[in-house]
Amino acid sequence: MKWKYLLLLLILGTSAYGNPDKPGGIRGVVVDNHTETPLPGVNIFILESDIGTASDENGRFYLESLKPGSYHVRFDMIGYEPQTKLNLPVSPGRDLNINIGLVQTVLEMQNIIVTPDFFKKAKDATISDRSVDFTEIINDPGSSMDVQRMMQALPSVVSGSDQYNEIIVRGGGPGENLFVMDHIEIPNPNHFGTQGEGGGPIGMINPMFINQVDFYAGSFPARFGDKASSVMDIQLREGNRNKFESEIDMSMAGLGVLAEGPLAQGKGSYLLSYHKSYLDWIIANTGLTAIPRYYNMQGKIVYDLNDRHKLIWNGVYGSDKILLGNDDIGEDSDIDCVDVKSHEYAGGVSWKGFWSSRDYSLLTLYTVENRWWTDVLDFQDRAIYRQNDTETEWVLKGDFVHRFPNQGELTAGFSVKQLDYNFDQWAGPDTVFGYGYLLDGSDQISFLDEWPYPGAIDASVIVDTLEYNGEDRVDKGIYSAKYAAHLQYKWNPLRPLTVIAGLRYDYFAFTEFGSLSPRLGLSYSFTPVTKLNFGVGRHYQSPTNFTLASHVNNRHLRDKYTDQVVIGLEHLFARDIRATLEVYTRKYHDIPYDKGWTTPDSMDYFDGEMVNVGEGSVNGMEIFFQKKLYDRFRWILSYSHYISKLDDPRFPGRQFNSFYDYRDVLTLVFGYKDDLRDRTWYRHMKEKWWYKATGWLMPFADEVEVSLRWRYLGGKPYTPQTYDPYTQRWYISAQQEINTERVPVYHRLDLMLVRRYIFESMNLVVFLDIQNTYNRDNIWDYAYAKDGKIETVYQYKLFPVGGFVLEF
Repeated sequence: MKWKYLLLLLILGTSAYGNPDKPGGIRGVVVDNHTETPLPGVNIFILESDIGTASDENGRFYLESLKPGSYHVRFDMIGYEPQTKLNLPVSPGRDLNINIGLVQTVLEMQNIIVTPDFFKKAKDATISDRSVDFTEIINDPGSSMDVQRMMQALPSVVSGSDQYNEIIVRGGGPGENLFVMDHIEIPNPNHFGTQGEGGGPIGMINPMFINQVDFYAGSFPARFGDKASSVMDIQLREGNRNKFESEIDMSMAGLGVLAEGPLAQGKGSYLLSYHKSYLDWIIANTGLTAIPRYYNMQGKIVYDLNDRHKLIWNGVYGSDKILLGNDDIGEDSDIDCVDVKSHEYAGGVSWKGFWSSRDYSLLTLYTVENRWWTDVLDFQDRAIYRQNDTETEWVLKGDFVHRFPNQGELTAGFSVKQLDYNFDQWAGPDTVFGYGYLLDGSDQISFLDEWPYPGAIDASVIVDTLEYNGEDRVDKGIYSAKYAAHLQYKWNPLRPLTVIAGLRYDYFAFTEFGSLSPRLGLSYSFTPVTKLNFGVGRHYQSPTNFTLASHVNNRHLRDKYTDQVVIGLEHLFARDIRATLEVYTRKYHDIPYDKGWTTPDSMDYFDGEMVNVGEGSVNGMEIFFQKKLYDRFRWILSYSHYISKLDDPRFPGRQFNSFYDYRDVLTLVFGYKDDLRDRTWYRHMKEKWWYKATGWLMPFADEVEVSLRWRYLGGKPYTPQTYDPYTQRWYISAQQEINTERVPVYHRLDLMLVRRYIFESMNLVVFLDIQNTYNRDNIWDYAYAKDGKIETVYQYKLFPVGGFVLEF
């Protein structure tokens, strides 16, 4: 593997050289944000320059012969809100491809200079939303180019832990976020994902594919469903339709390659990538065994059938495996080996049709699959636990949009899912031993030995057998269907007022449960820079497949749901500075709990049976200030205070703090970017021999960006447990309240340095992301060992992540 290290050193070692004479360009297509129809005649120009063009009859444009660097590009058309894309990078000899969606405007106020064109609303959103593009994702400190980790800069959005990118929104729970990639719903787009949840340590979706991400933190539109908290809608770009381009990159996601280019003489394009972990290459010979191995592939192919219809194929596949030996698990464990494998994929074909300037349709047929395979062995190579679960969905999904002459807009859609869940889990007998002690306290003996010993305490042996595929489980799995339909109308009864009303219906054949979800959003513009926003809605979420298959009685579970109400004020202080203030309440109903939770005795066991007894509420406020990177500086100030409570099912009328009730969440982000190519001292330094030899070690480059993120969370609640030496088990006493204690507060500083080198025919971006820079011991939880000891579980300490992107 020496050639891999030589390649990396060659890339970094040549970073001091460059002759950036070859121009590049910016290509793309401009469409109506709602009907997706191409917009001809859009004025497109680079801010603070005389460079511009206009989109053609197909909405396509090309800004050519641009000097390599970063540009602010504005898109302007009568009848539509202007939009400006900031910091678009242009590389030598390459074309940057972007897609732009403009929103029709109904507000016309004169003599207003400040316009909100730097900030784009998520589609069909009135409140609690954020829209970001790929440049913001790549340069975000602490996120390692992971879109889920980036969203943690928003108020009331926290992580499951530093080790996972799961997002917890407004005091909710894991697995309540919906992921959509180009109309395809993906249960978990991460390597080593947790079953029934939406997070993992490493994201699979290539950030270089992303054109835009719309995030809805609450009260989301009716076209999204089956999730209780939030939505992340990831929209991918198309490949280059004019010439072949490629790049090599290395990051936390692995070492990878990307290629893109035209199909059928420009009637279509392809965009393909492959990533593989590299830790196994580096430390495979060190004797370590717990090395995560993974790879993923992603692709997008677009083909125009004619000017009005196109076919789009999207696909992503990931494979993971890790082998843990006893040295990795811990000497005190009875487990000798844990062998874990999994794979996940999503792929399908979409037909996009433009029937007229007012009518648009999108029909998608796709499949998604997640498989988890686990073997756990003891010291005698006997099986302790086995899992071989596969979740597969085949989905037909359609959306239709019609715009009326009065600027009203009707959206309708449907979804049909065929669910196949192959459930195969087994656990060996779990024996609860009784332990006695000699009267002099000199030794501890097991009752399984010769009994009785003189003077020992009388006791018995308790045996519990856990058969996950036993007669109380659903036979083999779940084979059923889910149906959904939605209807939404958007109109402007008054010029400053926007109303979005929607209705959604979902039905799950396996549980025979149907639900009706109303949604309503209002936005009133006092001026073009000040808005009052409001959202209310009901959001249902069906139980996880694992929950439904765990016990035969669970097929009668109802969907849990939330009722959400949000009101907020939005103000634009300058074209690059916006602030929002929001107050919200969220009520949880019919949360499925393990039946054992309904009794005071924490040792009660009901073999996986669940009941809909959970109720709860979250009330909070959020403040969000953001300055976009328009000049050299950008910053974010995000603060939220919320209280998240759940009803205690053991005792009517009693509540406890929910498991993600952090109360206070504060995030500060600051960034500074500079172009050094016009600095005389930098040009002279680049000519020096010593810089050419060591420049890759220095914090200078043609473009440099330094950014930091500081994050503060209130202490996470937890429930202290009591140790029973007789059974060597921990338990919660019958009358004990839940989550009465909190771990110490969490805070950390992340620092990121991004350097961009511009060469004659290629572009190199080198980044270093240092997470938890001051190496704080942030406590995540406490582990309770069978010998009565309590161990502290820490989050990441100092964790540097480096990488590069080489475009050519």
